[in-house]
Amino acid sequence: MMKVFPLKPSDVSFLQEEGCLYVSDFRAISESMDYEIPAMWKYENILTNIVLNGFVAVNEYWKNSAESFKAILVPTESDPRISVFKRLQNIPIVAPKLWVAIPHPEADAYASQKNLSLNYSYADFLRRNDKFKQKEYFGNMTPKWHRLSNDDELESLQMQKSNNFIKRRFGSGGFTVFPIEKTINNEPFSRLLLDKSNEWFIEDRVDGKSCSIQCLKHAASDEVTIFGFSEQTIVDDSIFIGSKLRSPNDMESLENQFFELIRRIHPVLERYEGFFGIDFVLMDDNTVSASEINVRLTAATVPTLMLNALGKSSAIYLEDVSLNEVSDGDIKLAIDEKAKAADILRIEK
Repeated sequence: MMKVFPLKPSDVSFLQEEGCLYVSDFRAISESMDYEIPAMWKYENILTNIVLNGFVAVNEYWKNSAESFKAILVPTESDPRISVFKRLQNIPIVAPKLWVAIPHPEADAYASQKNLSLNYSYADFLRRNDKFKQKEYFGNMTPKWHRLSNDDELESLQMQKSNNFIKRRFGSGGFTVFPIEKTINNEPFSRLLLDKSNEWFIEDRVDGKSCSIQCLKHAASDEVTIFGFSEQTIVDDSIFIGSKLRSPNDMESLENQFFELIRRIHPVLERYEGFFGIDFVLMDDNTVSASEINVRLTAATVPTLMLNALGKSSAIYLEDVSLNEVSDGDIKLAIDEKAKAADILRIEK
């Protein structure tokens, strides 16, 4: 069963559990764990915008506000690669449940050591976010693609100056997506390719608007609610920097295509409870071509839930805005103190 409805945080039961510790750590989304950028700290505080009860792990960059949850301070370290789960080790247990926005192998270890129930394991995360399987399920509703056969094929495509993409089987967004013409002498790409060269695929470029829908899978009822629609802002063909959020009512003409995508991808979502997003290209003829499903909290999840809670129909979500450029009406979702920047929600109407 599927429906379209502008969900608010108060509509999501698993965000309201008193006996639960809520934790956000985005370090695992590229299957790398080696995020050296200090901006990783800001994502640890993102759940403070939507959790309505229980405990929320935060670091010192969180700005206190009158919320109903209980903040659990988990201090940062000099090395931004150290996950929040590792830093939780020496903090007294506050709840019997652990809810993670993004699974992480160290979350599994922490839950096991502390005898906590866990909403989403890292093994399940990898299984659900296997792009090879997703592509097979999407069928003709995804761009043409094939597995990379060998290094010679890639060299040939580079010589031809192909404008298609090479993407990794696991991972997410711009972290494991590369336009083929930009892979030449690209050290980060070369390191990833050597790591698991048999887990890449070539995808045809499709012209149109980069968009996504935000969804919630209910475990008990097996129902899916589409609660948001966004037009993404992508730079360098792969890096997400924000989006225009729109009311789900704006996508009425696309509903049947979205319902069909979700129907096809159902095996990925079986026995899952939580958020997910589907990234797609909206072509000039109003046809949807799905690129991937991210079965986790996505960049657009929190701002979309907040937009719905405010009863508004349109907003701009922007990442890494200089604090000097943030206006009084902007909602700061997360702050990067070192870069003096914030992710913001700017309401339009």
